[in-house]
Amino acid sequence: MNQVNVTGRLVYDPELKTTQSGTSVLSTRIAVSRNDKDKTTDFFNIKAWKGTAEFISKYFHKGDPVEITGKLQTESYEKQDGTKVSDVYILVGEVGFVLPRKTEAEKAPTAPSKEIPAPKREIPENFVKKEETIDPSSLPFEV
Repeated sequence: MNQVNVTGRLVYDPELKTTQSGTSVLSTRIAVSRNDKDKTTDFFNIKAWKGTAEFISKYFHKGDPVEITGKLQTESYEKQDGTKVSDVYILVGEVGFVLPRKTEAEKAPTAPSKEIPAPKREIPENFVKKEETIDPSSLPFEV
């Protein structure tokens, strides 16, 4: 099975191009941190097509955290000097937003508001006798 799931940050602004046939294609690079003591970072090329490419281009920019699900693919070509080159990249199948980490101040619980507005309620007709008059300001809720 060829499936890759990575979460990282975009290294470059996504570059959206259109093929001669009008198909959208996007390429960029993602930095993925390892959970090791050296805090190593790996860099992967990513490529997306059609609607996925347009979505990434519209909503993500350099430095944004992003979650990518896709598959590894290789692309082989020959340089002008005749050297054969093979590149590996992640072909994006799905992309998702990643919430930024909260700062210590944002993590601290906030005190609840002291003033809680009373819900507005309608008084049922059978609640008030027809011959009585009630002052709305005496009710324990807003009318």
